[in-house]
Amino acid sequence: MERDNEKVVHLVNGKDYSLNYTEDMRLFSKDYCKKYIDGLCGYILKNNSPSCGMERVKIYNETTGHPRANPGSGIFAEELMRQHPNLPVEEEGRLNDEALRDNFLMRVYIYHEWKKVLKGGITASKLIQFHSRQKYLLMTHNQHKAQILGQLVARAGLEEINQLAENYFSQLMQILRVPSTRQRHTNTLMHLLGYLRESLDEIDREEVLNKIMSYHYGKVPLIAPITLLKHHFNRYPDPYIDIQTYLAPYPVELNPQSQLLV
Repeated sequence: MERDNEKVVHLVNGKDYSLNYTEDMRLFSKDYCKKYIDGLCGYILKNNSPSCGMERVKIYNETTGHPRANPGSGIFAEELMRQHPNLPVEEEGRLNDEALRDNFLMRVYIYHEWKKVLKGGITASKLIQFHSRQKYLLMTHNQHKAQILGQLVARAGLEEINQLAENYFSQLMQILRVPSTRQRHTNTLMHLLGYLRESLDEIDREEVLNKIMSYHYGKVPLIAPITLLKHHFNRYPDPYIDIQTYLAPYPVELNPQSQLLV
């Protein structure tokens, strides 16, 4: 509820505006997010909730009772994202969208891998190795920003490593937060096919190319060309491709589309 005289949002009872839960919710949110989030790698919020909605939460004017033009976030969700800006966060309803679900799961596992990298202390070598594994994932999301991030990693060993690593991961998660497109995925898949140019015969190469184009035109899910590429890379291993996150950003069992390939 937005009050005209304050221009601040309050969490109140929908039937009795005098019942104001704003301060209690803010205090609870600050305490909870400080104590219980560090061990997590992702958080799913309740859509449309005045406390837990990530976005598009309706805010009503106290006088008119009408929702304002620009919706907002729930009080808890806002505090969660403020205290943990790099934590992968998504709303339950949006997870029905294949691209958004894939993006969320990918970010959860990237976050998990980063936490493992930080164990025992970050070093320039650890940072460079971690970044190398993300090359094709970053290319798929934003090639220009990926180049800027690469320039940042190139300064590892020349600058204070903890601050540099924190800056790196913050930028990485900002890049990955925006889901990629079919066109960008297609470009990345074609790049990967190039690694098999000398290994595949004409029939196998044509099969992979057709599967990539079928994905490009929306006829098959992304997992279809990726699974086929992984099959051929198992036959003809490439040490650089083997370490890439892109081909296995999260366990295939979590992708409901995987059943289509059985």
